[in-house]
Amino acid sequence: MTASCAVEVSNGECYVSLTGEVDLHNAEVIVEWLQLAVDVPGCSSVEVDLSSLDFLDGQGISSLLRGHRYAEARGVNFKVKQPRLIVARALNITGADRVLGLC
Repeated sequence: MTASCAVEVSNGECYVSLTGEVDLHNAEVIVEWLQLAVDVPGCSSVEVDLSSLDFLDGQGISSLLRGHRYAEARGVNFKVKQPRLIVARALNITGADRVLGLC
């Protein structure tokens, strides 16, 4: 399964929804999507919804962390929310949940 992304922008906030699986095969494209969201003109916050994400491996976690660093370097707030249990466990085990502002 591949990943897909939907982006909505409202009042300076960018909402990104990731669907499918994020792994070695598509992690770089996820980084690109997150960077594009951060770069939306007037964007002050990026919220990544993980509720439809079925799988996230180490490369996927790295892609989220890279998106976070990219946003942070540009003064844009970045957080992830609503991961499914399997994704939440991966984020928790690695400590990425604390860095990404999991809510």
